[in-house]
Amino acid sequence: MVQLARNTTLDLQMPLDGQSEPEQQTVSLAVPRKGHVLSTIAEQYGAPMRQASALLSGALSAESADAVWHRLYVRRRVEPGSHQLRSPKDLAAWMAVGAWTAGVATGRLRENATLVEAEIWFLGGITQAGLISLVPDRVRVEAEVALHGIANRQALLELLPYVLDPHGEGSRMSVMLRPETASARARKKADGVFYTPADVAAFMAERIVQSLSDDAMPLTMFDPACGSGVFLRAVLTELKRRHPGVDAFDLACSYLYGADVDPWAINAAALVVLVDSFESVEARGLAPVAAWHALRLNLVHMDTLRLDPGRAVPHDDPERIARLACRAALKAGTLPEVEGELPPSGPIGFQAVFPEIAEGARVVIGNPPYASLGDTTDFLSLSKRFETFQAAPKSTSDIYPLFVEQMTRLTAPDAHGGAMVLPLSLASNTSRQFLALRRLLARTPGHWQFAFFDREPHALFGEDVKTRNAIALWVRQGCESDVRISTGPLRKWRGNDRARMLAGINFTPINADIRLGIPKLEGAMQSEVLARLVELRYTLVHATPHIGRATLEQAMREIDAKTVFVAATAYNFLSVFLRPTSHSLSDENVFTENPLQAIACPSPEVTLQIFALLSSRFAFWWWHVHGDGFHVSKHVIETIPVGGVLDCAEHATELAQLGALLWSEISVSPIVSRNRGKTSLGFSAVTSPLRSKIDALLVRALGLPFEFTHELERFCEGVTRARTSPGTER
Repeated sequence: MVQLARNTTLDLQMPLDGQSEPEQQTVSLAVPRKGHVLSTIAEQYGAPMRQASALLSGALSAESADAVWHRLYVRRRVEPGSHQLRSPKDLAAWMAVGAWTAGVATGRLRENATLVEAEIWFLGGITQAGLISLVPDRVRVEAEVALHGIANRQALLELLPYVLDPHGEGSRMSVMLRPETASARARKKADGVFYTPADVAAFMAERIVQSLSDDAMPLTMFDPACGSGVFLRAVLTELKRRHPGVDAFDLACSYLYGADVDPWAINAAALVVLVDSFESVEARGLAPVAAWHALRLNLVHMDTLRLDPGRAVPHDDPERIARLACRAALKAGTLPEVEGELPPSGPIGFQAVFPEIAEGARVVIGNPPYASLGDTTDFLSLSKRFETFQAAPKSTSDIYPLFVEQMTRLTAPDAHGGAMVLPLSLASNTSRQFLALRRLLARTPGHWQFAFFDREPHALFGEDVKTRNAIALWVRQGCESDVRISTGPLRKWRGNDRARMLAGINFTPINADIRLGIPKLEGAMQSEVLARLVELRYTLVHATPHIGRATLEQAMREIDAKTVFVAATAYNFLSVFLRPTSHSLSDENVFTENPLQAIACPSPEVTLQIFALLSSRFAFWWWHVHGDGFHVSKHVIETIPVGGVLDCAEHATELAQLGALLWSEISVSPIVSRNRGKTSLGFSAVTSPLRSKIDALLVRALGLPFEFTHELERFCEGVTRARTSPGTER
């Protein structure tokens, strides 16, 4: 073992004389908002770090860097490993840059500290030479110039872990402004890499810890795709807040676990947790590298999909004893030799990787990759072990449903839970893989809570990553055997309201079968109405012989007048129309080829009835509850409840009359738009007073509470204005 010197102090560890600490910012740089894009600000600091790392790596021989890497930085217990994405010299170079970043972020290094000083501080006075001595002075100075240009303690502290991302800038926005970043974006998309904003991770950590802190102790956490540690950081912050008298370093070593396929991400995550627990580390007189290794012991470089549920192991299990002894040695300030046997290939039980929490973590939390599975050789193994892959065993299947399934497989018995931020397809996709995923959720005991977020006006991940998202929270108390479902609306909100939106999120219990989709609604009235509607036997599909597709040109010139058309996408209203009149557009227009939903009707009267129905606020609400807030699918249209509305002569006649009046009103004011030489056509009933009459008729005919008409008005107004006031968060 190598003994590390303790209490090593350098003059440059303290702030410069007379230099005041920067004022605490009210809003963290790690939180996106209007005019502040997380990836953009992270890139301002991260690009010089990548430059410095590349300079160091390029100046090293593979042999010398490999020796330093294995002597100082390789994990002390052998880990399963995955495809080696990065060479030892790249990893060693990143560790040198990471040590400088950690020292500056903690205030233990001056902002103009050299890489030599950073390495001395990080290694705590170890006698053998480190990495920097192998780098020519000219290269070292060039790397230091790059780092000193972004040496801002507060900014680096707030932007951890994003500045340690080795991918480089590759956002939607960066590609529009700088096409040369397209390759980095392609790599990020292929790997499913997205920055989780700090406030989102903090919200999830707070909610799940709050739900389980009294019932599940010790509250161990496992992030199955931990990246560079944003969720580990958020969980540690929440644990420190709830246990102010407990040593933060002990909390991190005892409760935080993770895995990732990128070896540098794992190392960076340990650095981030080190920064956030450094006061406790320093109070122990412990060299940072030893503390880093103790934290790194809980993080494993492997594909989490190889993990199978854990089983209990005896207290004298050899690997358990060896890991505990290794951690004890590291906490005492020594670096043990690298020991352990490489596990066999293929699936591995959780207990073989983390024997001290052999039966699983209490909580699984994180942001899994948003990507397809890709080409792999273990399709057979995955299909045997994961029902969400068995339903669609192919390379184009999404990978994140398997991570959601892992959340239910890798948690410990009794009180446990999970939290994941996911694409909105979790709720609305009707392909086989997602039907299987929701079947799994529907039979997994505990309380499932779902929050949903639109991409406009502003997205949950910020303006550089325009995605629609869902946050899934799952808590199972003790031996709870029931399945409870609570949900929320598809939230539209503005970037400056992030804090208010997240603080105001609550959930509405529903009694619904979620296998075909997870409803997105809010409030007891909407929940009650949905429960009544799903009991109705007749839906729109029973009123029409066929729902197909048509182009706009076909709608205008080829299809008869007994067809209702619905645009395949929508936002603040559904574009519903009958056959447009010939004077709506000139013959010179080249029409868009985007398909329309074409609903064939048996008679002109039924055509007007269905047109009126689909133009209502009621239909718009139904689409929001069951759709994704953008695509208007055939499935959503087919399932709109009609009950006995069309069979009752009085209701049917009135609905047809209202439909005729509405079409006469809106047909003269088409919404014409042109994009890339193609013309599209839409119609809106949003401002028509007839819409309220249609809603009132439908509410009465379907046997719903009269007050629901006002709820529909409130709902549509809230969607249009994208409000987050107390009036819309009930």
